Amino acid sequence: MKKILLINLLIVLTSCASRKVNKSEIDTKIENKTDIKDSSIVKVDTQTKIVDTTSTTEIITEPIDSTKPMIIDYKDHTYQNVRFKEIKLKKAINISKVKDSVANQVKITHNDTKSEIKDVEKHIDKEPISNWWWLIILIIIFGLGFGYYEYKK
Repeated sequence: MKKILLINLLIVLTSCASRKVNKSEIDTKIENKTDIKDSSIVKVDTQTKIVDTTSTTEIITEPIDSTKPMIIDYKDHTYQNVRFKEIKLKKAINISKVKDSVANQVKITHNDTKSEIKDVEKHIDKEPISNWWWLIILIIIFGLGFGYYEYKK
């Protein structure tokens, strides 16, 4: 019985020590996000110009004999001493094509940076007990318990 009491007393006395804990933890997270958008736009404009030159017909009337009078009547279609000379100009169509090409190249860069700093600091200081009253009370309780146990024997 004395051994059990002695072991209990040693456990109680050794468990009353002070405790100091210093814990410092720093967690750093950095996230970089880069978005690159590359786009090319090519515009091609084609303009076509068509110039139409129509043919023209010229009718030249000349007298056959310059000593006689020339008679022309378009309503009755009577012609005397007239020689017709017709000059035709050909039709010509000019086609001109103009191509304009414009190239735009756009590069968009978007940088997004997130930084997160997490600081955890744990600081525990347990002072040694300056008041030993609770220990004295425990010893008295153990003493009374031990006395009661011996008395019962």
